[in-house]
Amino acid sequence: MPLNQVVDEFIEWQQPILQPLNSRLEIGDIVGGVDVAFRSLLPLTSPIATRFLFMTSKSGWTVFFDNGWRGTDAAGPMAVLAGRCRRSALRVVAQRHTMRSIVLLESRGYFGASILEVYNEDGTTRRTIFAANDGGKWKFGQSGEPFDFEDISAYSRKSLKERFTIDMLGSYLRSLGVDAFDKNWFLCDETSPAILISRTGGLPPNLQEYQLDNS
Repeated sequence: MPLNQVVDEFIEWQQPILQPLNSRLEIGDIVGGVDVAFRSLLPLTSPIATRFLFMTSKSGWTVFFDNGWRGTDAAGPMAVLAGRCRRSALRVVAQRHTMRSIVLLESRGYFGASILEVYNEDGTTRRTIFAANDGGKWKFGQSGEPFDFEDISAYSRKSLKERFTIDMLGSYLRSLGVDAFDKNWFLCDETSPAILISRTGGLPPNLQEYQLDNS
């Protein structure tokens, strides 16, 4: 669905929720490429996201990110927007596993996850597949009717981690017209600007902000 129409639906959904909290939404165009678009999300925040980035793509999909410090939490927004827009929507999580096997307070890294959720045009879930490390233990699950392009045999592999890899996720996405792991697939220029929506006012008193740590 065209980017501007998706953004309009997002705003119409959010404004009645935010108005009682004395929050408002500010909207601006972002140009200059994908890197500039992603940096417009900074600072990252918790416990809620305060910035929401929408970009179009070469295959016509509109893409959504937020600035939550743990990564974009797209499940709710994608289910709601699928129903409001009467379009299919996807939730995609791709995180390489970099956490050490023994998790210590001073550990640096991320728990791995490969997740694909497909939502119907009424907002219901069409298909879910995931392989994720939940605090040190890998879990795998699936529900819904498989697509024709899926490698069903992989779901019985001994290693839960290998049942749905990030490479498999990328292949499935390409079958759906989404080349999410190629930044050239995203559009952010003068002819196809990204749109950044920022929530201001009425923010939680415990809101924390985080800049990127390059160390």
